[in-house]
Amino acid sequence: MAQRLIVEGNDAIALAVLCQKKGLPLPVGYESPSKFQQEFVKSAGGYDRALEALRDSLDNANLTNRLVAMGAFVRDDCKFYFR
Repeated sequence: MAQRLIVEGNDAIALAVLCQKKGLPLPVGYESPSKFQQEFVKSAGGYDRALEALRDSLDNANLTNRLVAMGAFVRDDCKFYFR
């Protein structure tokens, strides 16, 4: 069961710190910090690239769970992609 956290920028750091403060464990299968960083987190490097990474992940049948984390801001050209 592969999982993916897609982040726009450095959001993975903030999420990891929040989870650590609450005592939450790393996701099952990604307990190793290196495996967490290399396989679980996909740092997309921007809003549009995060959406592209999400679309790509939907085509990957091996991924069973996906989480997308992006900063909160408003764009007038926002589009949402559902399948």
